[in-house]
Amino acid sequence: MLFLVAMIVSCSRDGDLQASLDAAQNRLVNREYDAVQAELLRAEALITHDTPLSQKEYLERLKGMNYLELRVMDKAKVSLQKALAYSRQIGDTSRIIQNSFNLGLCDNTVDEVISLYSNVIELAENSEPTLLPQALEKLAQGYIYGKDFVNAQLALDRACKLVERNSPMSQQIAFTQCALWLAQDSLEAALSGFKSIPVDSCSMVGKLSRSRHIYSILCELGDYKNALAYKDSIQQFTDSIKSIDGANRIQRIEDVYKQNVEKEQSRFNTLLYSSIVAILVIAIMMLVVLKNLRLKRRQVSLSNKIAELNVKLSELQSKEGQEEYQIDDADDDNVQRLIMEKFKLSREMLKTQPQYELLQKLNFIRGFDIQHKQEIKNLHSEIIGRFSDACSSMRQIYPTMTNDDCLLCSMFYCGCSKELISAMMGASEEAVRRRKSRVKQKLPEGIFLFFFR
Repeated sequence: MLFLVAMIVSCSRDGDLQASLDAAQNRLVNREYDAVQAELLRAEALITHDTPLSQKEYLERLKGMNYLELRVMDKAKVSLQKALAYSRQIGDTSRIIQNSFNLGLCDNTVDEVISLYSNVIELAENSEPTLLPQALEKLAQGYIYGKDFVNAQLALDRACKLVERNSPMSQQIAFTQCALWLAQDSLEAALSGFKSIPVDSCSMVGKLSRSRHIYSILCELGDYKNALAYKDSIQQFTDSIKSIDGANRIQRIEDVYKQNVEKEQSRFNTLLYSSIVAILVIAIMMLVVLKNLRLKRRQVSLSNKIAELNVKLSELQSKEGQEEYQIDDADDDNVQRLIMEKFKLSREMLKTQPQYELLQKLNFIRGFDIQHKQEIKNLHSEIIGRFSDACSSMRQIYPTMTNDDCLLCSMFYCGCSKELISAMMGASEEAVRRRKSRVKQKLPEGIFLFFFR
């Protein structure tokens, strides 16, 4: 059963994760970069150790692509490196090539670029030939950065043969060719090449790079008049890129997400603690109710037993009243047993009342003061009430016993201390001791020991 529940939860989590990743992909296509980041944060919270590698790769790839769009290059590189590692573990050639291209857009060393795209070219030749021109163009950029102009030109020439004229890829190759001429100090060729590239076909970064290169070349050629025409466009494109403010936007989104998570966690904890408190309160109330019910049932049972004892005592007393009836030792023992049983039941009844706890508390107090007067009075009344029936039966059997004698027996039998008994009876401890001695003379030894041992 637990395994089935775990499977259902796991499937639900995987479904929610895939939905979040697909939503992030759609928003990325629509260039809603802030919304993409928020969606990816929700998706990342659903990742577990058992999440399939394909979903982990998908998440890191989307994170890397979004960071690239927001120009947060350090985070983009980390995510895309993870995505590339996952795709290699999966063994998916298409994903390896895609992640390699994306990783190449980050800040890499010359050796990293050459190694990365050399591997892509090898894979593309065998499985993705349409991506070969793009891989060759990127490899050429790496050779240019490394000042290996011969291999750069070879890679570009090979790429040109594989693309159609005026295609987007051909324009990118032309851009890299201009960069190669510029690196070789062929300024006129580079200037002509950069000007031939339509500005509208370039990305914002491409537009900035094109304007900077043309401005730099014109300045080097001494054509400052025409160079000024590109200075304003450089500033315009630079401001547009800075306005993206990717790092701060990412930080704000992450901060808002963390705050929302903390609020949700706080609400959950509050609800959890409230539920626990409510359950505890209900449990305590139920225990109190059950305890009261048990006490009431016990009280009813004890009352029934006392009533039965009263009937038995009445029967014995009626026999004693008959002239021809002779009381023997067996009847006497039976009467004593019934009297003791009645006191036992009365004490059990007292233990079900709050006053018994008061009795135990007062037993530990030495030297009563005014504030204890009312408590002692309440306990005195409770003992009289609980043992009145038992005391009445004992006076009928042993007529020499007074009310105070019976009350003294009841107090001793309840476990009252000598000091507490003196306070309740309003007598000194010596007077209580003398009364106890008189009671000993009035009662059979068995009953006396029952009360005072």
